[in-house]
Parts: sequence; structure tokens; C-alpha cells
Amino acid sequence: MPKKNFSKPHSPAFTLVELLVVISIIILIVAISIPALSGLMRGKRLEGAGKIVQEVLRSARQLAVTKNVEHRVIFFSQKNTAGRLVYGIKIYRNATIDDKPKGKPGVDKGGYLSKEWWLPEGLTIKLYFVDPNGWEPGPLPDAKTIQLNTDGNGNGRSGKLEFQKRGNFIFGGNYRDIPPTFDIERVLQDGASIPQANAQADIIITQPQSPKRCFIDLIPELGKTYMRILRISN
Repeated sequence: MPKKNFSKPHSPAFTLVELLVVISIIILIVAISIPALSGLMRGKRLEGAGKIVQEVLRSARQLAVTKNVEHRVIFFSQKNTAGRLVYGIKIYRNATIDDKPKGKPGVDKGGYLSKEWWLPEGLTIKLYFVDPNGWEPGPLPDAKTIQLNTDGNGNGRSGKLEFQKRGNFIFGGNYRDIPPTFDIERVLQDGASIPQANAQADIIITQPQSPKRCFIDLIPELGKTYMRILRISN
């Protein structure tokens, strides 16, 4: 009686040509996806930085209203340990006649809050100042200047916003509300294009080698902000 062969049938295997085709397709997909993912990540960095600015403004407004004391938001720059310029934001509580001499600065008496907010490295924040020659983005004071002036008052370009007790705010130094004629980005959706000539706002955050910018418009009488991530077009 002949013996039966109980061995399992061989599974079909990929040939070398088929493997090369699959690898080539994967490489092509990755190559196509990288620029799109890179652009998406850059947009997310800008959006994250804009949300940091909005968080600080909301915090200062809430403190001014709940504590019944004016609070200032001050933008500044500083070099990190690697020697690169980074941008930070502080909140300063104004002094009042009811301050406790031995109280905690920023809490019981005038001074900076202990918390600081920082934008991701590589991003640049610009505020628009009014000068004799017109509106232009100006440099922010460095951290040493902020400390020497205590509350940022000593520099016309201190980039200061002061929230009032009822929730509105006023601009300080040479920092002014951008004219309403530049507020067209409010009606645009995130990701839309905006002409270079109209690419202005109270606060603009940029990053290298990216056509996208974060535009933040301030509404002083309401103490509110608008934020858009837009692409600059020629």
C-alpha cells in the first residue's frame, strides 16, 4: 500500500520583483506625505503659539476682573542657554493702596506673577507700534530691560497691554491698536490666503521658511481676541 504524503502545501511567496515593487510604492507614499506633514506640523506650532498668547490674555483679564486690580501683559525677548532668541510673556499686577508690604509680589502687592509663558523656539512674535513714520512691527525689549524697568514702563516699545477692572484693556507705550482697515483677516477662515499688503494685525507670530502666519487681533473695548492661521500670498 503506497504511503500517503501528509506534508503541508507550500505557501506562495513573494518574488524579489514583487517585494521591490511594494518597497518602491511605500517610498513614494512617504516622499509625497513628508511635505504635507511638515506643513501641517508648522501650522500646528503657529496655532499652539497663538493659543499661548490667548491664554495669557484671558488669564490677565480674569485676574483684573476678579481681583479688581489692573493687570498688565508684557511681551519680551531673551536668549536661551543655546544663545537663540526666544519670546516670553509676563503678567504684572499693578500696585494699589491696599497692598500688603510683606505680601507676595503679583498676589498681595504689585509685581510680576511667578508664572511665565514661552513661545516655542524658532517662532518670532511681532507687535505693531506707531512711530512718526507710520505703523511698523517693532522689536520687543529684552528680559533685562523688563526687570530694570520693573513693569515695562521705561520703554516706549515695551509691548504692554493693561487690563482694566471691567475687563477691557488699553495699549501702553507706543504700542497701539492696529487700524481697523487691516482687520480683514477676521472674515477669513483658517488656512485661507491673504495678500502681503494686508498681512497686518495687532500680534503676528511667524516661523522661518513658512508662508503661514498666526494673526491675532485685539478688541480693546471687549477684552477679546481673534486668531487666524493664514497663508501669505503675493
